[in-house]
Amino acid sequence: MRTASFRPGPLALGIALALGAGCADEAAQRALAARLGCPPATGAVEELVWFGRAQGCQDAAGRWHGPHQTDWRNGQPRSRGAYREGLEDGAWRRFSERGELQEEGTYVAGQRHGRWREHERGALAAEGEYRQGQKTGPWRHLDAQGRVVAEGRLEDGERVGAWTTWTEERRRCAGEYRAGRKSGRWVCWHGPDGEPAPRWTEGEYLDGLEQGRWTAWHPNGQVERTGEYRLGQREGRWQDFAPDGTPVGTYDYQGGRLVKAERTRP
Repeated sequence: MRTASFRPGPLALGIALALGAGCADEAAQRALAARLGCPPATGAVEELVWFGRAQGCQDAAGRWHGPHQTDWRNGQPRSRGAYREGLEDGAWRRFSERGELQEEGTYVAGQRHGRWREHERGALAAEGEYRQGQKTGPWRHLDAQGRVVAEGRLEDGERVGAWTTWTEERRRCAGEYRAGRKSGRWVCWHGPDGEPAPRWTEGEYLDGLEQGRWTAWHPNGQVERTGEYRLGQREGRWQDFAPDGTPVGTYDYQGGRLVKAERTRP
């Protein structure tokens, strides 16, 4: 008695392989959806993009909806967050290619809204408020040592009202901004806390440019330098003084260009 044998043809073999691959893809999608935590009525999607890979959940309309994450080509995380009907929503974090946190905050209907924190090389560099996608409200900026270097209010991304800043030497300055530019009288002190430390500089700004009489003082309170600005450029005679108040030089300017200098003592 002969036993019959069946050998699938090329077409039948191709169909079997396709069905097997389809089942494997479906299983992988279900596993990815479970790992991401995709909400009901959505499916998991993985895409290769220019910077690396994107994984998330999509609804029947093809919109991102639910947890979403991207990774750099080197495997480091690039972003972690969620979408709602195609728009960023809720808490988000973004990272550099080295895996260092760059920024974190919340979205509402695709716009930044609420508290955001910005980082540089893993250290906090700025933090403040967004409203409907614009920096609005109190903000502060920090240096690499975590020291505050500027703090005040923003409206639609521009500095407004009273601001306090610190130089690299930790001299404190205070004044106002209008539409993102320094305006009115600004005062700086020879110390990080302002008064009662002696003044360092004082003068006026007009649309972000020094205007009128400016004066600088030595730490002992004696005048160090004084002269006039015209739209950010030195104009007319400027004078320098030693810490004991003795004149040490005069300088004449025209349109910001030094035209004459006289030293009265070395």
